[in-house]
Amino acid sequence: MQKEYLDEFKDYLEKKSGILRKRIPHYLRWVDVFLWNMKGRNASEYEKILQKMVDRLHEQETIQEWQINQAVEAINLYWNIFLPTKTGVQAPPASWDVIIDKVNEMISMKHYSEKTRKSYVLHAQQFIKWLAGRAPVLVTAEDAKRYLAYLAVDRKVSSSTQNQAFNALLFMFKYGLKKEFAGLEDTPRAKRGRRVPVVFSKDEVSRVLREMHGVYKLMTQVIYGSGLRLGECMSLRVKDIDIENSKIIVHSGKGDKDRVTMLPQTLKGELAEQIARVKVLFENDTARGYGRTVIPNALERKYPSAASSFEWQFVFPANDLTVDRVRNRVIRYHVHAASLQREVRQAITAAGITKHAGVHTFRHSFATHLLQSGYSIRVIQDLLGHASLNTTMIYTHVNPVTERVVVSPLDIARDLS
Repeated sequence: MQKEYLDEFKDYLEKKSGILRKRIPHYLRWVDVFLWNMKGRNASEYEKILQKMVDRLHEQETIQEWQINQAVEAINLYWNIFLPTKTGVQAPPASWDVIIDKVNEMISMKHYSEKTRKSYVLHAQQFIKWLAGRAPVLVTAEDAKRYLAYLAVDRKVSSSTQNQAFNALLFMFKYGLKKEFAGLEDTPRAKRGRRVPVVFSKDEVSRVLREMHGVYKLMTQVIYGSGLRLGECMSLRVKDIDIENSKIIVHSGKGDKDRVTMLPQTLKGELAEQIARVKVLFENDTARGYGRTVIPNALERKYPSAASSFEWQFVFPANDLTVDRVRNRVIRYHVHAASLQREVRQAITAAGITKHAGVHTFRHSFATHLLQSGYSIRVIQDLLGHASLNTTMIYTHVNPVTERVVVSPLDIARDLS
């Protein structure tokens, strides 16, 4: 089906798509596989066939997540952007509700985090509001360019907010509007200033922890002792805690990457007790006809019983059951982020610390204190899950005690004064 256009699609990829040349053979291979799956099918079955193909790829242990994303990207480029220029067949104009639904669908298919989904949808909705009623079919990349300039110049948003908006609009144009998103190179961008992270001293860490109790204290100790992000700590499952080998496995961290970090020896007993409490809670829920938690869609399709198994329960579960409105069932979710953030802020105040600090300060302190103890910056990068060493290097500017303290030459040669 439409295979006669593959050579022209190759030419399109080489000259107009911006795809790296070394990746083009892989894009062509994915499209070829997809077209084979579409053989004898109606064009209206495109999304159904694509989803089936993605599901099958997830079932293959040799296929990695980035390869699946590449396949979706290649097929979308061919089917929704390139092919209509050859056949003249365009989809009927979509409403903004349909566009947002498509964004949600593609985020789910690409297994982005819930945090990313909320961010992309929020930025897309704000862009739609700024357009003041203009129909999707009339929107161009020039509109996105003017909107991003408006954020930077008029709204004076931070660089991180503007970058989030850029990525959200790029995603919406590609998968929702199915339009080119080019010519934005000269868009005014907010400059990202270099900020040294706020860090606790070791004494301040002790003072804050002394003001905390129960599960919130344990969560804070895990964040500081293992270098976790707030979301990573909340999302820990029973199976992720390897007490015997002193390891914590972090799944789908920032950038959807997995990593292994340390489990502090001093927390082994408390974490074992916490997991025992979770087991009692899980057994009680199960006896009442509940006992389910929430797991990623692709995993649930592959392992239908996983959501009802003990090993998939959250290490830090919420006190109350909740209704999963997407799946229409009762589940037990994890502790809400706001609860831990509130407890930490109160403890910081009670400890008499006036720094502008919060939960994430404990992760910064983890990195800084390891660096002060002489550990390699590369080791710390791996433990933190940073993609770039440059991100980790910021901690060398917090308190460089591993280097010799610089002394003024006037202080060295005191007889000159």
